[in-house]
Amino acid sequence: MITADKLVPEESGLVALALAFAMSDELPVPIRQIMDPATTPAAFLPFLAAHRSVDLWFDDWPEARKRLMVAEAVKLAALKGTRAAAAAFLPFVDAEILDRISYPQRFVLGFGALGVTPIDHKPFTTHFLIKVPLRAPVAPIVLGQTGLGDGALQEVDLDPIRRVNRALVVSKSPETLLSADFAHRRPLTFGDRPKLDGTHRVGGWVDRKTFQDLP
Repeated sequence: MITADKLVPEESGLVALALAFAMSDELPVPIRQIMDPATTPAAFLPFLAAHRSVDLWFDDWPEARKRLMVAEAVKLAALKGTRAAAAAFLPFVDAEILDRISYPQRFVLGFGALGVTPIDHKPFTTHFLIKVPLRAPVAPIVLGQTGLGDGALQEVDLDPIRRVNRALVVSKSPETLLSADFAHRRPLTFGDRPKLDGTHRVGGWVDRKTFQDLP
């Protein structure tokens, strides 16, 4: 290790010695610890994220998720604009892709026409079917138990959907067009052949897996 007294002659003044200390290896700051997302203090995470050009970030994320985002920043940046990008970013906002359609390609029943361009959709647009949990109201309306109160009038929190849209925008290239369908559930029908063991009921819902499984 180079020390300050070896950088300047013995007869040097205090100013020269101070400059020598500034240029020596004797730094009282644990740089390696601070720059490592696994060991940096939690308060430094936003600064480290900015240093690594992280552009998907929410202050209310758990600390572990923030550390993971900073650690994966370089890899995620390299994926931007690729087919794998959306699937890599969406887990950070608790979402997953159930299905996707990229045009031009063969039409899908209910979403296209004879040809390569879907009805009412711009060409060369990627459409995602996305599953993301929504937060229910504190006191949702229940048939036969509804009351006039603050809880009964509250709407479902749509912030998770806004975060998904943000993640999709961050993951794509500026020239890419995309749309997201969040209707990942549909009403149960007799065509689903539900079991008569009490696990299903009239008016129930089932998960969609593809766009062909219409809502």
